[in-house]
Amino acid sequence: MVSNLWAASWDVVPAELKNVVRMVWLPANPSFFKAEPLSTPPKLDGVISELLSLPEGKRYLFAWYFGQGLHSDPKDAFADGSPSPWIANAILKAGNQFNAMLASIAKRVRIDGVVLDSEDHGQFSSWSINLAKLVSDKRFAATQSSKIIGSEIKDPSLGFQSNYIARYAWDTENGRIFASYANRNLANRTRPYFPNCKFCNYQGCRVTAENAVPDQNGHSYPSDSLVGTSNSPALYGAINQLGTVAAIDTKDPTKTFFGEGPRIERTPWGSFLTDVQTARAVTRSSTAGLQPWVASPLYAGEKGEVYYPSDPRYHEEMLRHVSLLNIENFLYFNPFGMFTRLTAGGGTATSNKQAEDGLYLDGVLGEINATIAGRDRKILTTDRLSWLSDVVISSVGFADGTSLLRVTVKPGINQVVLDGKDIIKIPDGTVGTWVSWGSHKVPTVSTKSNVNEAS
Repeated sequence: MVSNLWAASWDVVPAELKNVVRMVWLPANPSFFKAEPLSTPPKLDGVISELLSLPEGKRYLFAWYFGQGLHSDPKDAFADGSPSPWIANAILKAGNQFNAMLASIAKRVRIDGVVLDSEDHGQFSSWSINLAKLVSDKRFAATQSSKIIGSEIKDPSLGFQSNYIARYAWDTENGRIFASYANRNLANRTRPYFPNCKFCNYQGCRVTAENAVPDQNGHSYPSDSLVGTSNSPALYGAINQLGTVAAIDTKDPTKTFFGEGPRIERTPWGSFLTDVQTARAVTRSSTAGLQPWVASPLYAGEKGEVYYPSDPRYHEEMLRHVSLLNIENFLYFNPFGMFTRLTAGGGTATSNKQAEDGLYLDGVLGEINATIAGRDRKILTTDRLSWLSDVVISSVGFADGTSLLRVTVKPGINQVVLDGKDIIKIPDGTVGTWVSWGSHKVPTVSTKSNVNEAS
């Protein structure tokens, strides 16, 4: 039986919420965006007390301390002393500290999930790293990507340039290197103490090459960066160069290429499509569950690259469609105390707005739970979406042979036709509706017909 869906939040939410619970930070008062040297392990008394105050099943530890400073040990550096992707010494120290903390916590309380937010390995992407320095390091020869890069690039001093085969090979490798370290030294340490504990890292996912979809800049990277038990993509709806240099392949509009042609919309609908594409790609590629990060519907990104704020209804629809995949729970990015660019106009979000957004998310998750929770279900829709779609259907099947559809439409569409005969009206003021369906076969959809209505 499927349990109720909920969200573990970054920052505080109103205490009365049933479906959104704040994670417990480790440490309680972190130095944000400052690399920690792993020299002073956080004190645990306050952490344990906070964990005990949370409901069983929702005791999540946000292990911020172990996501920072992992590339700061001089023994792991390149020959010139600069940080490298290899962190054998730092991660061993982190793992030993983490093990000691877990042993202490386990004496007092059970942890249900651990969330890591380690993004520092992004500094070694193909867009940032010195390729000549990389290939000259003896540790590089042992990587899976070394032969590909060696055959593709004859002069490393020139960098990766436009060689996307080499770029994708290294960027996948970079994620794999970090995930291997983090799994051995952090995620695997939880099992002896908390065998059923979920574990994930921000953006840690498995996506195969055949299932890859474009990121916010249009690159269809595979990924082998899954840490722990769960995939954790960021579903923020970001569209950067994806909307300016990537073109939709009109022969197969589920795919894109760099060049001229129709562009992906930089609209709330485009943000919605981008997030559902990503979540489906992960689901096609991995049997591990989904713990995706989602943001406030007001979040416009750091440079206005997120389009949900101008029509938050599509943020709601994204949550509903993702809930019909292999979802475990959401992770809610709501750091109102840290950032000001949380609205389309870049204004400061108030504590009242923070509470309103918590209530919003709680309400949407409550509606999803009332609709589908408690019923074992089979995922029926993981296929790629057409970037030219004006209707999206997601579906799950039940043991009695019926299914539940979520139907979402572009602005201006007020009804759809399923299987050429059943008209489904979209309720006024909304852009989507639930539909009970009589089989596991996903219906065809059109926006034009004059036939019988169905519910």
